[in-house]
Amino acid sequence: MKAVYLQITLLLISFSLFILKIPYPIELAIAIPTVIKMIKISRKIRVKRF
Repeated sequence: MKAVYLQITLLLISFSLFILKIPYPIELAIAIPTVIKMIKISRKIRVKRF
């Protein structure tokens, strides 16, 4: 399960770097929903774990 969390954190870091490099509304519009989806997925993983 730790590997999954590491992958999610790496994705979040890459997204944040991508947004910082290219601060366009289109990129934000694409990135924000994906981050929300990842948070929801991580919550589901936590629920399954316990």
